[in-house]
Amino acid sequence: MTNSTGYTYTAIFFLLLIIAFVIKSLVHQRHFGKYSKLESLLKYFMIFLPMIYLFVIDLDWSFGLNFLPSQNSADLTWSVFHIGSLVVMLIFMAILLARAPIDAKSQRRYLGGRLDAVDHTIFQLGLMMVGIEIFKQLVFLNLGDGLANYQWYGLPLQFCSVPIFLYPLSPLVKNKRIKDALYSFIAIFTLVAGLSVMLVGGSVFTLNVSISIHTMLWHGTMVIVASYVMVARKLGSKWRQYVEALIVLAILVVIVQIVNVSFHFLSFKFPGLESFDGFFINPWAINQNMPVLSNIRIALQESGMHVAFVGIIFTLLYLTTFAVGGLLIFGVARLIHHQVSTKSHLNESQVKV
Repeated sequence: MTNSTGYTYTAIFFLLLIIAFVIKSLVHQRHFGKYSKLESLLKYFMIFLPMIYLFVIDLDWSFGLNFLPSQNSADLTWSVFHIGSLVVMLIFMAILLARAPIDAKSQRRYLGGRLDAVDHTIFQLGLMMVGIEIFKQLVFLNLGDGLANYQWYGLPLQFCSVPIFLYPLSPLVKNKRIKDALYSFIAIFTLVAGLSVMLVGGSVFTLNVSISIHTMLWHGTMVIVASYVMVARKLGSKWRQYVEALIVLAILVVIVQIVNVSFHFLSFKFPGLESFDGFFINPWAINQNMPVLSNIRIALQESGMHVAFVGIIFTLLYLTTFAVGGLLIFGVARLIHHQVSTKSHLNESQVKV
């Protein structure tokens, strides 16, 4: 695919997105509830439009010599493409952060009354991520050619794959305590992962345009949703929020490590499974996907330590590292929440006087 064709498809995508958004907004404002089916149709068209766009450009468009003379995908870091992705992320983040307090107070219900406005927003973004992941799994990872050709390293059980399950499913959870814990995890730990990828870049890019777009769209959405949940659910108001998020993290890590161990032994019969390194904590894997931590994993392996102890020690180290990162995020959120609450109380006192 030539650049001119790729740019044309991209322009059409943004034009369709803007047109659908404008029509939906006008219909909602001028004919509230009258054309609900049309609004719903436009809404889901926008949700799955990114998936349609990726299928249209497919794997035919690459970053050529004119755009990337080095042909080293890592050099896309802080390129026009990377900076543009960050700008788009910030624009949508600003929009959702402005909506967050409004959605938190809204009395509207969705999906037969099961979801409030905050739930509904997260649910919709979850569907969008499911859509673009379908493209990646079917086309880039060869799932469309059958399991015999599937690239098992891309099985969506990595840390950054968690949103594909939590975003569409968490809003549907009826138990408030469990839902709050899942939202706390989303706000704290997916922000850590998403923000690190969006800022660091590096190995997350490929020369394939559609997959690099998928990466930026995926991790940018993680940052946006985490920030939105943080404001809408008033993260930082209680220490219990951090503890519950940490419990969710621990449960996910244990589940994925069990999958890692299971896949290792199954790989004796099905060799393709050996490439899977869930959460990058597989005690047998030697991939260097994480700065510092991957080197520690390799050092433990080369020390002659039994693989069972490598798994246990490295898993605990992984949990500790993420726990500290999450604590920093929560600490900032708690500080902001305290300042906002103090300012709000002062304003209320002045009004009464």
